[in-house]
Amino acid sequence: ICGDREPPARLLETARQRGAHLRRLGTDFDWTATASGWRWYSGETALDNLPPPSLPGRIQFDNASSAIAVLQALPVLEVSVDAIRAGLISADLPARFQRVSGPVEMVFDVAHNPDAARVLAANLVANPVSGRTVAVIGMFRDKAVEAVTPILAPQIDEWFVGALEGPRGQTAAGFAARVRSVVPDAVLNEYADVGAACDAADARTSAGDRIVVCGSFQTVSVVLQQRQTKPANITG
Repeated sequence: ICGDREPPARLLETARQRGAHLRRLGTDFDWTATASGWRWYSGETALDNLPPPSLPGRIQFDNASSAIAVLQALPVLEVSVDAIRAGLISADLPARFQRVSGPVEMVFDVAHNPDAARVLAANLVANPVSGRTVAVIGMFRDKAVEAVTPILAPQIDEWFVGALEGPRGQTAAGFAARVRSVVPDAVLNEYADVGAACDAADARTSAGDRIVVCGSFQTVSVVLQQRQTKPANITG
């Protein structure tokens, strides 16, 4: 089951070579919005009046459609339509546009590749704030910094960059230099680690602003752990 509307040619060729029964979103199954929710369909099979996925963003309809396609391809699982509806309503995935309300809203998103960055940028546009949006970010050096940051840049007023540790780690200065090569006017602040970058973002934001923590699982994990030791900084 492939949930990519434009899958890599290599995937298609490998499926053909191996004789796999590949089912693709947009070709073999898809979804459409309706007045009462949304509809999943594949050929003559359809599920109507489905509730919107609890996870934010239009991409989640593609993801939910792909999950339903898996269930339809494996009838031995015997998952009822009521169970599918319940799953759509209750699904929870931390650090995927996870919003924490407060005077300064915080958004946690592990986006670290171009596709995920496009989803994050679209979600930021769809959920505006009255003030500024700043990013606390750290990315490993083997990630596509030059592709990810220009996608996010139109929605980010200021960047607070933290270094990441480990063999794949990247210094804040190294990350910032790569950003400046593709977003010359980016306002960048460099810190020894992600925790320090988040503290600085806290100090430079006020009511109505938003802090977006993104770039890697490690970046989000560090800040979430830091927030747990500072509960006063989160309300909701």
